[in-house]
Amino acid sequence: MKKRILSLLLCFCMIASTAVLFSSCGKKDIDLSKGYTVVYGRDMSATVTEEVKAFVQKLKEKSSSIESKRVNAEDELADESKYEILVGNTNRPETGKLLEKVNGQGYAIATVGKKIVIVGTTNFLTAQALEYFSDTYLSGELDNFSLKIEETIVSNVEMLEITGKWGFVYSSYLTEVDKIVQQLQDIKAGMSNYSDVRGMFLRSEREDSSESAVVLVGTVDRAETKTFLSGMDANNYGVGAKNGKILISAYNDAMMSNAFEIFSDLLRDSVYVDGEKKRILVPADFSRIYTDTSNKDIITDFPRPQGLTLVSTIDVHSALTEYCYNGDGVTQAAYQAYCNDLIGAGYALYTDHTVESSMFRTYVNQQKGVMIYVAFNAYAHAATDVQKVIRVIVGPTEKANMLPADMLTLQSFNSIAVSSVTAVRPSYANSGKGQVYVVTLENGSFIMIDGGVADPLISDRIYAVLEQLFIKSHGYAPSREDPIRIAAWYVTHGHSDHYASMPNFINKYCRNSASVTIDTLIANFASDEEYYGSESGDSPNTTLRDTMAELSSKVSDVAGEEPGFKYIKVHTGQKFWLANVECEVLYTHEDLLPNRLHSYNDSSTVIRMMFYHTQNGSISEGSKPTSFIWLGDAYKETCNYLSTMYGSYLKSDMVQVSHHSGAGSDPSLYKLIAPTAAWFPTYLDAFKTNITNSSTTLYKICNQVTSIQYVIMSDMRNYTVSITATGANYDIYSVNNPMGVFSAGENMNRFPVTVSAMGKDTTSGFMRR
Repeated sequence: MKKRILSLLLCFCMIASTAVLFSSCGKKDIDLSKGYTVVYGRDMSATVTEEVKAFVQKLKEKSSSIESKRVNAEDELADESKYEILVGNTNRPETGKLLEKVNGQGYAIATVGKKIVIVGTTNFLTAQALEYFSDTYLSGELDNFSLKIEETIVSNVEMLEITGKWGFVYSSYLTEVDKIVQQLQDIKAGMSNYSDVRGMFLRSEREDSSESAVVLVGTVDRAETKTFLSGMDANNYGVGAKNGKILISAYNDAMMSNAFEIFSDLLRDSVYVDGEKKRILVPADFSRIYTDTSNKDIITDFPRPQGLTLVSTIDVHSALTEYCYNGDGVTQAAYQAYCNDLIGAGYALYTDHTVESSMFRTYVNQQKGVMIYVAFNAYAHAATDVQKVIRVIVGPTEKANMLPADMLTLQSFNSIAVSSVTAVRPSYANSGKGQVYVVTLENGSFIMIDGGVADPLISDRIYAVLEQLFIKSHGYAPSREDPIRIAAWYVTHGHSDHYASMPNFINKYCRNSASVTIDTLIANFASDEEYYGSESGDSPNTTLRDTMAELSSKVSDVAGEEPGFKYIKVHTGQKFWLANVECEVLYTHEDLLPNRLHSYNDSSTVIRMMFYHTQNGSISEGSKPTSFIWLGDAYKETCNYLSTMYGSYLKSDMVQVSHHSGAGSDPSLYKLIAPTAAWFPTYLDAFKTNITNSSTTLYKICNQVTSIQYVIMSDMRNYTVSITATGANYDIYSVNNPMGVFSAGENMNRFPVTVSAMGKDTTSGFMRR
């Protein structure tokens, strides 16, 4: 069970209020060693019951003879003892007698005979009384188990009555599919089960014009919420009331779920039966903040940006937590100051990249075993004013799946191959979707991009492509002693049409005496917390994320190497090398916060590859790199981020068109990329249909992005484009043009590549404008 610790409770009776009155009738001694039993009401919620149990435990620390039991207020008296501590609505007459002394709403504490009575007009007020009692009488050492109890009556406490005219106001970042809004709907619907409250509204803060009679939920932009949140961290949550408003607050959805449990119990514990009416009465000024200790990986002890407003946090998987800051104080200077603070606190710079005014760095404190990734997002190319953001991602280095140091710089190697990109034909028999690409590196190893659907035919086709490309560069067939080496399998995201052939491929070609090995899996898988609000028609698939270890264990070892592959979780702005190709991470799902992941396609990791021509790992003098952006299934939010962050910095020679035919992506993004070649991971019939329909994204990309001269479909052939020192070669393969476009994994003489006119003669998957 989740452990909750009450870390802060400001009892309303300790706050100055003219409506709160105290009365005292002298002190009476109570000897706990007599064997007291705590008797408490069954009508208490789980939250208050837990606090009663904590109270009992505290008493047991003073006297081992303490017992406890629950009763209903309607029960007949049984097993009554004169040595009892009565908490809340019990069936003991002393409870009702003392409660009569309270005027209006409040609570009372007194001794009646040898009994101690602690009771409020509602269960929530009883909990307040219990806290007051503990702080007053149990905080110090007891003298011979003796308590000196002073009668205390608190009356006419100022209360807020929640009625059907109240409403819940939540963040404008949220929609009805988000967990917070769904939980609010459940709370609203359930209130009628225990009270007479009906009809409370649900409203985004953008729509809200009321400044009273509201429950402020989460991280809404209200002064009361900001003040309340200032006392919290990523593992805190709380409920409170201030300035006529109720507060339910936490910095992330996981903690909000905990806060909703507390709030639901608060409502039940605040029901006051007034004749035949069940009213909900809540103290007008109180604060309860809890700490969740269930997540052992969360790190809160690290340097924080000074003077900035924390607006949201979220679990981003791999034991990492993201902290998002925005507002007027977020500037490049503030970012630099924070980075200097990290250096001063013993963190060493590990990766560093700057794009115009945006900056991305990773720091490591080896002694503490902590990694901190920190980014400054300037959104320099936004058409309208967009708040700048500083992102801080923190986690233990042993679980963060960081980039290895030897991938951060260009390493020396033997150049035996010409770089190329191959569009492997997926299986379109069922879904009409699928994405599989192979990149050949100059050292003869490969990068796999995604993998297509779970069809054995695709696994065999991938192997046939890899085998021919291996033979082409090595001059001989692969073997267990000299295997096909996949330096990295880059998975854009978890949709099955982008990875599902991978397990089949590993089981068939990477086990036992197989002739394929895999070094790394490069991706950035999101957490369950992030995936929750993804659209129902675009549902998340966490299979690959959750079975990585099992898959890795099936990759056979090569002599002198450890078996299995290493998962590397990359972050935006990081750059790394795979032989002659430099990879730059342009986007991950982490860049959405404080917004939410509302389309699972927006969990795609976007990477740009720069193909350099080298001489054994040294970049050839005068050669120009060829650039290729891989978009995966980048959807609306991803496209917006890329455009507003980078602008013309995105200019690249080639692009993989997102979401198979571009559906859901912004055609204006491709104008910024301005590619010469567009690679479409879709089938030819879909292209034929959409190229004539002016309303489709595919049509707009092909007809409005005038830089595009070539289209390469993932159909008909395994089209392979070679990349040399002078760039990509789009001419057809021939004896006189051995670097030309050919179909890898197939007999080139039997299946020659042909070219058709883009948008006119769509008889080939390779098209020229």
